[in-house]
Amino acid sequence: MLKYCMLGFALLTSAPAWGGAIIYNGFLPGDTYSKTRGDFGKFGSNDYIKEAAAFTAPYASALTTIDIALGYRQGPNLVTVSLFSDNAGVPGVPIETFLLSNVVQPTGTHGSIITLDSTLHPILTGGAQYWIEVEVPDPAATSMSWWWADDRPRPGATRAQSWDGGAWGLDDGDMAFRVSANPVPEPSTLFLCGLGVLALLTTVWRRGLRTAAN
Repeated sequence: MLKYCMLGFALLTSAPAWGGAIIYNGFLPGDTYSKTRGDFGKFGSNDYIKEAAAFTAPYASALTTIDIALGYRQGPNLVTVSLFSDNAGVPGVPIETFLLSNVVQPTGTHGSIITLDSTLHPILTGGAQYWIEVEVPDPAATSMSWWWADDRPRPGATRAQSWDGGAWGLDDGDMAFRVSANPVPEPSTLFLCGLGVLALLTTVWRRGLRTAAN
């Protein structure tokens, strides 16, 4: 039991020191990305777009940061970036949302890579798909852009768009974002660790009783 306890303890204590391992990286080498834009927010005279892109968590982990390449076009410089669950292959419900106010650079400067620090540190299930979703609080006035990672999307890169609050539609756009997270022990490891701690404390307690009896 003690070895499982030590293993669980090592996993728990070492993860924060890593500062978050990269579990998905859509950027090109050197953190570069395409000048092809995926526009969202106000589009044309009456339309409104939301954008999302999928990634899969390779193992159980706690979210630490999201890096995303955005560009500002017009209107109030406000945008939300959210981590969404998956619902049958499209974005489901928001898990954590970040509000960006006056930090996105104009598209004329090729936008900006923005780092979002998680405060909730939601646990991502290994092998599960999640979505990064972007939209604007003022769809009547604000236009934004999410840059593509590459003009020729990688196989398996999934993008989703919603027009005017309608159903999500899928294509193969490869969006520029990165997700970092700290590994966490599987529930079975934590359970075994707890048993190990209990066994260790029981042994110490019994030794204490024998010492007191003597």
